[in-house]
Amino acid sequence: MDKNHLVYKLMIRQPDFVTEELFQYARDTVKKKKPDLDVNQVQFETISKGLCVQGMHIGSR
Repeated sequence: MDKNHLVYKLMIRQPDFVTEELFQYARDTVKKKKPDLDVNQVQFETISKGLCVQGMHIGSR
């Protein structure tokens, strides 16, 4: 399998209580505390259709 042909998006699953408003608040707080950190590409997004894989990395030995 050539991984260069895969189309994917890396996402972090959030608990149900995390809303768009809470996300915006957190992102705005980070912008104020860490102005050199670029968080403009971070988005709040919901997957409603299509295939999804959830994996967990437990580190290397």
